[in-house]
Amino acid sequence: MKVTLVGLGMVSLSVGLALKQHAGRVSVTGHDPDADRVREARRRGAIDKGHWNLLAACDGADLVFLDLPGGEAFKAMRVLASELTGQVVVLNNQAIQRAAAQWMRRTPDADVQFVGGHLLLSFRGEREPAAEWLRDAPFYLIAGENAAAWALERCSELAGYLGAQVIYIDAEEHDGLMAAAEQLPLAAAFSLVMALRQAAGWRERARCLGPGLEIIVALLDTLDPKAVVDDLLANGDNLLRWLDLYAVQLAQTRQLLVDNDREALEQRIAEAMEACRQAGAGSQESTRQDTPGPWRSLFLGSWGRGPSR
Repeated sequence: MKVTLVGLGMVSLSVGLALKQHAGRVSVTGHDPDADRVREARRRGAIDKGHWNLLAACDGADLVFLDLPGGEAFKAMRVLASELTGQVVVLNNQAIQRAAAQWMRRTPDADVQFVGGHLLLSFRGEREPAAEWLRDAPFYLIAGENAAAWALERCSELAGYLGAQVIYIDAEEHDGLMAAAEQLPLAAAFSLVMALRQAAGWRERARCLGPGLEIIVALLDTLDPKAVVDDLLANGDNLLRWLDLYAVQLAQTRQLLVDNDREALEQRIAEAMEACRQAGAGSQESTRQDTPGPWRSLFLGSWGRGPSR
């Protein structure tokens, strides 16, 4: 299999490192609008070669793994749709899928097949690209109405090389899941920081971060704000429902504090802890139907544009 990685961020570099474990059966070419990222990918050994030109990088590929922000991804897909020849799969790795799915529905049946994808990295340590983040990671695939069987088989073959677990899903359901599992925790994270910095003493509070706030600060430090906003707005209808539910829960917690109701607060925390334990047990016994936990999803790199250099 000849694979081209377009957009060399955290996810793509991890994919490249995983594929390089199958040297002889898979070759990997890289392309990124940022030439520094191509050099970084070669330094890390994630690609066999890089090319500055998109079409030249994709020439002869069996599968193009497209991992760019939404606007850049659409530009690349339009170019590839008109210029690629032969049986090629373009797998568009995006956190939010509905807009791309609508575009794919308007694309006629052709040898060049477009499939939506969302590969969720399973971080268990330092945020550096690594093949191990893909082992048993959920790999959502959104097959359009025009998707050919051979194209889906090729995507499944890629997942096999990565050690990821394929989950077929439609775009609407996927984006609803991501609103709850990724975007609500993210919105809560940056809103929490904005609340904490309102009063005097933010620097002092930042010096004595607890584990929870350390996680939030580390997350926000990796984000591409434009990519985040694009996805929040694209999925706003789903996210607003979750934000409303979250606001209700915050208001209920506030009222328990006003009432000085120790018993109810303890019960509330115990219920939340039990829910987390149940979710954790479910993920340990995961099947291909499982969905990602919210805090694991929070670290997926969907909005972070790449490894530290």
